[in-house]
Amino acid sequence: VILDLTLPDARGLEALHRIRAAAPGTPVIVLTGIADQALALQALRAGAQDYVMKPPPEGQILARILRYAVERQRLLQTVDSALATSAIAARQWKLLAEVSKAVAASSDATAVIPEVGRLCVPEVADCFVLCLVGDEDEPGTIEFWHTDGEKAVELKDAVQSLLITPESGGDGLLESLRTDDATSSALCDQALLPVCGSLGLASGTVMPLRFGGRVRGMLVLGFMPGRRDPVVDVEFTRSVAYRISMALQQQRLLRQTQRAVAARDRALSIVSHDLRNPLTTILICASALLDPEPAPRSGVQEMGELIRRSAGWMQQIVEDLVDRASLDAGHLALHRRPTSVAELFDAMRSMFSATAAKNAID
Repeated sequence: VILDLTLPDARGLEALHRIRAAAPGTPVIVLTGIADQALALQALRAGAQDYVMKPPPEGQILARILRYAVERQRLLQTVDSALATSAIAARQWKLLAEVSKAVAASSDATAVIPEVGRLCVPEVADCFVLCLVGDEDEPGTIEFWHTDGEKAVELKDAVQSLLITPESGGDGLLESLRTDDATSSALCDQALLPVCGSLGLASGTVMPLRFGGRVRGMLVLGFMPGRRDPVVDVEFTRSVAYRISMALQQQRLLRQTQRAVAARDRALSIVSHDLRNPLTTILICASALLDPEPAPRSGVQEMGELIRRSAGWMQQIVEDLVDRASLDAGHLALHRRPTSVAELFDAMRSMFSATAAKNAID
């Protein structure tokens, strides 16, 4: 735009301000017959790219003025874009630092998810929805967290309906997330982005949550049309989802460790209790065999039989432990056969007879 400030309808620098407001990226060259240095500086500070006195130059000089004005405007736009990108990156890193701090400060990852949502809304998004799907380790319902917002509840309900409602005779998105890790991102985009559009959201970002070696949920951030500074992009959403996934993975591993320790303690308790009886029988029989006064031959045979049965019982306990490990791994093979209950009680009676006699139990 070549703007003549001395025309009746130009009204001085007011015209320049109106042009800059209507078309911010358009280079403007101010043309005037007033040789006023202060006015020239005001024009440049108001966004003009050059200040030219009347009569304007012609030919190559005017062409050069126009070309320089265009290049200066392009450079300013590049600088403004870089500053805006830098400001967005700074806001993203600040928010990610706050998210990381909140997640690290809590021992319960699920309890901190609402806090992460409050950090994101309304700072960088208009609604925050996160869902987790159950599995064989953590079976049960789908859990949701959503922050208050104009469309948050509607988006939560739409996501829930989409996850649990089969489509076209299939198993729905829930089962697809559980079984098809390779295309999970594409499935989320294809299924949820149209949902955002149907709810009147300007846009949305969707990111699967991966931990425990598979997709176990998703994170959705929605944006209303009135938001003019969309800070959130795919990489930012991925970073938030990654931090939440890592916290959930740590919590999952902690629960598994706690269960393993509890199972170990139970196994040690059972083994120590069950081994004590046959060991006691063996010790009593061994002491009797080492007695200076030899026992009758029938007594020696009876004690030898008790030692053999007790050792067999201990071996059975060890085999049971091995079977328990196979059962936990899902590889236990069962071999069924008829068993005499009377023979089982007779064996128990003979095994514990020495212990009962030592403690004067009939």
